[in-house]
Amino acid sequence: MTLIDDADIDIAVADRPLTQAELEALSNARSFMERGAFATERQSRSFAIELLASGAVAVLVIGLILALLRPMPARPLPAGSRPTASPTATPEPSTSPTQTTVPLDIIAQLNLGSHYVNAMAVGPDAVWLAIQGVNYGDAGTLIRVNPKTARKTASWTIGGDPAAVAAAGSFVWVANGFGDGSEVLPEQNTVEQFNAVTGALVHLYRVNDPRGLVANLDSALVISASTPDQTEISLLSGGSSQTIASLSGVLQSSSTSAESALSVCGHQVYMALSIASATGASAAIYSVPPTGGAVRGIATIPSDYAPAMACDGTSLYLPAVFGKAGQGSLIRVDVPTGAITTMWQGPAPQAVAVDAGGLWITSFADIPNDESVFVSSLDPVTGVESSTRRFLPAGPNRGDPDLLITDASGLWTVAGGGNLLLHIAVG
Repeated sequence: MTLIDDADIDIAVADRPLTQAELEALSNARSFMERGAFATERQSRSFAIELLASGAVAVLVIGLILALLRPMPARPLPAGSRPTASPTATPEPSTSPTQTTVPLDIIAQLNLGSHYVNAMAVGPDAVWLAIQGVNYGDAGTLIRVNPKTARKTASWTIGGDPAAVAAAGSFVWVANGFGDGSEVLPEQNTVEQFNAVTGALVHLYRVNDPRGLVANLDSALVISASTPDQTEISLLSGGSSQTIASLSGVLQSSSTSAESALSVCGHQVYMALSIASATGASAAIYSVPPTGGAVRGIATIPSDYAPAMACDGTSLYLPAVFGKAGQGSLIRVDVPTGAITTMWQGPAPQAVAVDAGGLWITSFADIPNDESVFVSSLDPVTGVESSTRRFLPAGPNRGDPDLLITDASGLWTVAGGGNLLLHIAVG
């Protein structure tokens, strides 16, 4: 039996023109893979293995996926009204010396047992983990972790399908999705605003399919899917919701939280909205102030879908499918101009994080039949990879390493198939 991997799916979707029926089937399949009943077990968040686990749903989509993987003539994407920049040609692997070795040492960890992390937020005083219930239909749990010790300090009940979490000031916010639609979940299609100290529920907001959150001191920007191919941006405050904008495309991820396609820096929220059409797929990048305001189009990444993203104020960094066969790449988008350049090529990156001193990615080992996950450091200017890769503890099945966040003391990620929180020192 042939297993189809996440990267294969994304490459196929990007290159293969789709019919409307195929688009709807793929959208439904992805939604199920992200929120399906088997996903609560989180024993494997790989799109390939989840397809096999999905039973009847797999019967409906296997033919589509196999068709997507057959080579098809490439067609140009239609011209759009948004600023669009074309990627530079993929460079040959650099022959220059690697950058100075960057130590990547695991300094603390928290094993969550049978609970698997859907979304994560990191602040100076707490790491927040949003997890689903052990059984589908159960309420989820929000866990507060001491960032100095990686020990749980508090927890309280949240919705049954937590999709995003964000915290600032006195509040922590949790977005709850709608699951696979087979039953009504606790607090589905809501955003919960909690007191970050006591856990008391302050407000409950009704939001259709919320996928991303950005917390302000007394408000939160929520990015939701008003339809399967349309995003709505709203500002939540004081129990009320104000619509900011409506855009084509949706925050999308092949596993865990679609919030990985959201990044905040320089008083701007950047979002990569995935667009699948009959002529191919792309990722449209927009920015908006965290408290609402004018939306600006930055660039459109052709032949990309469900990308993660990180920013440093002047540049955006995204995994892409511009690499050679079987590989991916990391691209840089210049925020002022929208210009796109290819920085690095190698095993398809799953997540990316950046701060003032470094750029990090998670990926799978580029070794046949080896599904080990590693974290690696890249030079943020040259894209040259450090000579050191930190391989992470593996779980019973592969878990896509989509959650990677920096703080002042290093990196936070989730390994072990989704239930092992790791704190990694980077120097």
